[in-house]
Amino acid sequence: MKIVDRISSKSSFIFALAGAAIGLGNIWRFPYIAAENGGGIFFLTYIVFILLLGIPVMACEIIIGKIGRSSPTECIQLIAQQTNKSSHWSKLAWLGLTTSTIVLSFYAVISGIIIYYLIQSICGLHVSNFNDSHIIFNQIQQSPTSLMAFNTLFIALTFIISARKISEGIGKLNYLMMPVMYCLLIALVIYASKLDGFKQALIYLLDFKTKDLSANMIIEAMGHSLFTLAAGACCLIAYGAYMPTKQSILKSIAIVVVMDVLVAILVGVITFSIIFSENIPPTAGPGLMFLSLPVALSKISMGNIIQTIFFFLLLSASWTSSVNLAEPLILNIQKYFKLSRAKSATASAIIVLVLSVIPCLALSLWGDVKPIFNKSIFNLYTDIAADILLPITGLLILMFTAKAISVKKLASELTVAPNYANLFMLIIKYISPILVILLIISGIVF
Repeated sequence: MKIVDRISSKSSFIFALAGAAIGLGNIWRFPYIAAENGGGIFFLTYIVFILLLGIPVMACEIIIGKIGRSSPTECIQLIAQQTNKSSHWSKLAWLGLTTSTIVLSFYAVISGIIIYYLIQSICGLHVSNFNDSHIIFNQIQQSPTSLMAFNTLFIALTFIISARKISEGIGKLNYLMMPVMYCLLIALVIYASKLDGFKQALIYLLDFKTKDLSANMIIEAMGHSLFTLAAGACCLIAYGAYMPTKQSILKSIAIVVVMDVLVAILVGVITFSIIFSENIPPTAGPGLMFLSLPVALSKISMGNIIQTIFFFLLLSASWTSSVNLAEPLILNIQKYFKLSRAKSATASAIIVLVLSVIPCLALSLWGDVKPIFNKSIFNLYTDIAADILLPITGLLILMFTAKAISVKKLASELTVAPNYANLFMLIIKYISPILVILLIISGIVF
């Protein structure tokens, strides 16, 4: 199934790639992980691993897609055949498909909660203390019916876009939502700059204290460098297939990485400015956005308006990323069942909806169940995908690229001199795999 419908322009492709990368990892996950791991030193370590791990895996996926110009499975099959490598490498794409579908199933549940909070904010949500905040959060968390309803709504939003042609669906969505997202971010940063906690937030994010350096922090930064760039699930292979022919891979990735990191910085500044202004500790974990932030915003001027804008921003980011996660599933259904894109998107939506029952129940009815390692079912479900399957897929992508694509071909695809292609090969052959193996081991052991 050769890809004929490509993203029309270079700018549209960059926005589409940015939409895939910039999601809950930047806006929901980054602030609380940074808060749990020393702030500035975590941010610095995270940047290092983006360069050594995130970008190499991202580049490998796009290169594979651009060469194959087909679904992830067919791209890998084609390259393996052309280079006399084992046909078993195509199973890598199936592992990536499994990973992206599992991630999308819990991504949709979290995004459903964001819709719930957005509606509450529009209706005038006011939270005077942490007790009220917990009550509101528990109302949605402990209701499987409500979770499934909002989850279903988000899945519908995702696959309505995915059902359209690439140039009309993914391309136009990201071309519209990325500028809107940055405008909202800039407006929120201007607002945050007037708060008492703004200076403290900047210091917290940019003051690198080596005493906070730890093995756990390094592992967290390593894992986040993959998660935040949507790398390691074969989704970006599909984007490589949609890439305009004469577009530079490295320039596109460089722009997207800068956009991605900038969002993380801006969201961190906004979040911590609000939290610190009200002397609320930033260590609420995953509930930082849903528990601490509403309390802080309820105490400041224009808090409800800012809260509404913030949750709309969060929903926008998760929407564009979920469309990316859905793409491998749609392409495979379209290929193997010979269905139209619209019907393939509908079938994919049903699969994700059924699978999302697990995280919905894990958050609600099974919330207190901790079967192994003293972890909840929801944490186990998300950890298996994010901390084990995603790195394993990323490792195999690196290995396949190093084995099947020559330095000369890398130089051609990356449009760089042979010595730079040799350096890139060194990174994907040795440095990045070692880092991923450490990440996998830590995910299994801890």
